[in-house]
Amino acid sequence: MWRRRRRLRLKTTLLGLLVPTVVGLLVFDVWSDYQTLHRTTDEAYDRALLGPALALSNSATQDAGGQVRLEVPQLALAMLESAPQQRVYYRVTVVEMPRGRARAMRDAWTQPIGVDLATTITTPVSGMRDLPLPNIWPAGVEPVFYNSVYRSDPVRVAALSRPLSRSDVWGPQLLVQVAESVESRGIQQAQAWRDKLRRNVVIILVMVGMLLLGVYWALRPLERLRTEIRSRAIDDLKPLDADAVPQEIRPLVQAVNHHVQRLGHVLDAQAQFLADASHQLRTPLAIMRTQVEYALREPGTPRTRQSLDAILAQLERAGRLTAQLLTLAHARQLPEDTQAPVFDLAKLAYDLTVQHLPLAWAKQQDLGWDEASPEQGLLVRGSESALGEAISNVIHNAVCYTPSGGRITVSAHERNHQVEVRVSDTGPGIEPALRERVFERFQRLTPNGAEGVGLGLAIAREFVSRNGGRIVLRDGDPNGQGGHGLCVVIRLRPALPERPGLPPPPVALQ
Repeated sequence: MWRRRRRLRLKTTLLGLLVPTVVGLLVFDVWSDYQTLHRTTDEAYDRALLGPALALSNSATQDAGGQVRLEVPQLALAMLESAPQQRVYYRVTVVEMPRGRARAMRDAWTQPIGVDLATTITTPVSGMRDLPLPNIWPAGVEPVFYNSVYRSDPVRVAALSRPLSRSDVWGPQLLVQVAESVESRGIQQAQAWRDKLRRNVVIILVMVGMLLLGVYWALRPLERLRTEIRSRAIDDLKPLDADAVPQEIRPLVQAVNHHVQRLGHVLDAQAQFLADASHQLRTPLAIMRTQVEYALREPGTPRTRQSLDAILAQLERAGRLTAQLLTLAHARQLPEDTQAPVFDLAKLAYDLTVQHLPLAWAKQQDLGWDEASPEQGLLVRGSESALGEAISNVIHNAVCYTPSGGRITVSAHERNHQVEVRVSDTGPGIEPALRERVFERFQRLTPNGAEGVGLGLAIAREFVSRNGGRIVLRDGDPNGQGGHGLCVVIRLRPALPERPGLPPPPVALQ
């Protein structure tokens, strides 16, 4: 079984690529800042340790008896004093090389590099005698910095060495160590790291927020384009505005406009063909009807007259069909005009009711206007000819499908900010589940003996919808079979007088 492929959204794709990448880069930058901060702090504290170590080294002298004396200046002593959360230790040691090693260095003219302190003789001169010695001999002018533990106190140690006698560089060496507890250093590093992390978190949040805002802002034209397309009528084929979208999306909009234009040409060609075919059929049908009517005037057998009556009925039906097809083609080509004129819908419905009286009387039907309805004064905005055709089709359908002796009532009212025209009959009616089907072309849900071709309500809905209205079906008046006939309701927005500064009335076609 094929699994349905999940469709990715453009926003999700963009954010899924940009947000992790930006956050990853910022996290890497934070980690780099942390390493740099840690290294910079260590270098600053190490330089602070090197100062007293150099002062101790320079203050050491050897007297004539070979004794080492320290004459530490007050500034160096002040730097060696401990402070809260900053304990300072130091050690001054004389290191004597093994004789063989010292002779070898003298012969090779080298500095004492890589000396193993375990094989040397160390003599403490001053300071903490148990301060751990370095693992690497600080040869030359470069000091050695290392981490150690002194009396359960983690410390950072700076160690440097120099010859005890300036005249004998291969002789005894003076080793100076200055240690400092790392507690203060750790507190300073943690505080600086928290401040840096706080700023970086704010930067990350701002960057992610800007990415989200940028993506949503950049895709707003697509949202407006979708809203515009969804709000259009089903037959609105006007081109989309390609200038209102970003340049990257403009080719897509232009391609859609090209496709819509081609579709419009196809629909226009179909409508034109339908109109031409209907128009061309009207002439021969009119000629044939004239010939049949002329033949009926001549004497003939009853069977001949019966056949001619049947032919005349079919010609009238075909003429009605061609007229409705032509009307339907014109309805599809009728543009929606928001500045349509205002006319009286009640008067139009009343006049159309009067026009259909001869057709109803021929079938012995009671076609009338509701006395409670006004004969004029219900103003709407739209095409009077189109809405007149819609109401005429509804009344004609009621006359066609209501049996002889039935009643048809036409009314017009204003209800809930809507103007309604109702045509109610006592015909066979239509089941509620099947009412939507009658708006399809060539759909006839009435008995086979009834007249009609199944286009009247389709044409009526087309004209009403193009004028901003809606047509619905309800139960009509009770009929003689214990049921109800059909009531066709046409709803339109009223045309109220425009007043500057006032909002339009709330209108909802329910």
